[in-house]
Amino acid sequence: MGFIISKEFFKMDLKQVKAILGLPTPKCISDLINFHSLASFYRKFIQNSNEICAPLTHCMKKGNFQWTTRSMKSFNNLKMKVIR
Repeated sequence: MGFIISKEFFKMDLKQVKAILGLPTPKCISDLINFHSLASFYRKFIQNSNEICAPLTHCMKKGNFQWTTRSMKSFNNLKMKVIR
């Protein structure tokens, strides 16, 4: 399901984390939506996830995909936060 649950811990499934890390830079809005959906699934493990995702969310507004350096920074930052 995406999580590993035991008596001692509750953590992300490494297979899913590897899938997120392996995603290339989004080239269109559907790529971005796929990445955002996967990353959002793990938002409870990412401190300040809404702030980090804000530039990505902005790229998806009104179906107008505009990839900026701020978006790229957010994308890379979010990927790094997922592995921590």
